[in-house]
Amino acid sequence: MTGSNRTAPALAEVPAGRLVICHRCRGLKGPVPGRTDGARQLCECTPVEVRRAQPRWDGDYNTYAELCCCCGLVLLRSGSRWSAWFCEPCKKSVVALNQSAGRCLIPIGRHSVMNGVAGGPAQLASDTGVRTFANQLITFFDTFDGLEAWARTIVESNLIALGLDADRDVRLGDYLDAIKRSSLSRSAAFEALASRTAGRAT
Repeated sequence: MTGSNRTAPALAEVPAGRLVICHRCRGLKGPVPGRTDGARQLCECTPVEVRRAQPRWDGDYNTYAELCCCCGLVLLRSGSRWSAWFCEPCKKSVVALNQSAGRCLIPIGRHSVMNGVAGGPAQLASDTGVRTFANQLITFFDTFDGLEAWARTIVESNLIALGLDADRDVRLGDYLDAIKRSSLSRSAAFEALASRTAGRAT
């Protein structure tokens, strides 16, 4: 099952504000829209100790928004351990892929429970069950690196396809506006992600 071929519009309920796409890591950074306390979203280029020292705004993570990790075409609200990494059409495609594989090939979010990786009381009652669950968690967390790499790749690919300067920070608003005028598709992005994931899984 793949997503629609139609271009994904920016979600009006997630304002882009003055956020920009970092030209190095392709993550979002800048002042958080709607806040007056100076809160800033920091990208992966910021040293981890600096990010950890940042006062918590609210929620679980200091992440206001992220681009869909499959198509890179939709701006999603973030900040919770339960936040999904995909727009709805891409999420449906990823869930269908995982179900057909019988395991989590591509995580839909940070929390293991969102991805069907959870140890019940019966499983955790034995050493064998605990080891099995531990191995499931290790396999689950191993999927993160591949998805993060793809998310960077698809945003860079989109920037180039949209004619934006991929060698400089790009205003998120300009990127989303360009997407509205483009023919970029979710389904092509998902097929490429699925193909790459299948290669990593073999």
